Amino acid sequence: MVGVGLGTNRHGHEKSLVGIWGNAFLFLLDNLVPPFFPAASWWNQNALTVLPKAVVTPLVANFESSFHWLWELPTEDWVGLGFGLGWLVVLAVTAGRRRIFTRRVRDCVRPDPLPPVIQSGILIAGWVALLAYCVKSGMATGARLISPYYPLLLPLLLTGAKQSEIIRRRWWAVSVWIVIGMAVPVLVLTPARPLWPAGTILSHLQNRYPGHALISRALKVYSIYGTRADPLAGVCSLLPPELPVVGFLARGDDPDISLWRPYGTRRVEHVLVSDSPASIQQRGIEYIVAGEFNFELSGTTFTAWQQQTGAQLVATTNATVRVSEGPQQWYIVRLRF
Repeated sequence: MVGVGLGTNRHGHEKSLVGIWGNAFLFLLDNLVPPFFPAASWWNQNALTVLPKAVVTPLVANFESSFHWLWELPTEDWVGLGFGLGWLVVLAVTAGRRRIFTRRVRDCVRPDPLPPVIQSGILIAGWVALLAYCVKSGMATGARLISPYYPLLLPLLLTGAKQSEIIRRRWWAVSVWIVIGMAVPVLVLTPARPLWPAGTILSHLQNRYPGHALISRALKVYSIYGTRADPLAGVCSLLPPELPVVGFLARGDDPDISLWRPYGTRRVEHVLVSDSPASIQQRGIEYIVAGEFNFELSGTTFTAWQQQTGAQLVATTNATVRVSEGPQQWYIVRLRF
């Protein structure tokens, strides 16, 4: 995936501060949003006008344009620790600071096997690493990207004898079962791997209520995610059979999995807009699959790139990778050597 960095220049100090509080804001936003969030569309359209300008302006200048986006259901694209676990951590930390546990836990304290300095260093190390990430990153899906950090971050918040008393409380057990219960419908309804006949039911509902926007969007989401394992099958079918190498000129998060098929017989080589025809030729690439949105991201057009490289257009087709973006035009080109 292509990342967005905050950069270093004479304003590097200000950018670093924006990275710290901006990423902290996004971590909380993504992790504490409810698992079912029907207002996601409204939020995505209006968040930048609802939030204070003092918050929005630095984030717009330093983060990916989609930094504020949320979705109706959690998906692997952006979800992090999650709503349920996030609030359990908040409850545990809040309850652990209450004095009512002090007397009970006093007798439970045992000497630590590690020296206090080493123990403190271990607990703080994960947060120092996260701080380095925040200073440099302007990515929109930070809550997912820092998933490996969570096991290293939580011990500092959840250590102490008080926590052993908290988890024995009845309210804690009830809270845990509520979190588990919330996960079940998410697993059943997740668009990528639905555990219910989504296409059949939603198609029937759309025929019965043809003008219903929510049903139409749900059917579109499940239809697109249903082909996520092979999203560019239509593009792949336009390539010559038994082609050993194919170039892929697209954004960092546009999936190329379809082009590897049949597995074991084809290799995919990623190409940049700035690559010269000679350098592409040296890699044995004759055919290239190019995505329309990548040219827009690079500040150019397919026509300009084609004229620069002398590539011959073989075929074009449309394929949708993301529901929010709609169909993207894909070009199959052949380089003349």
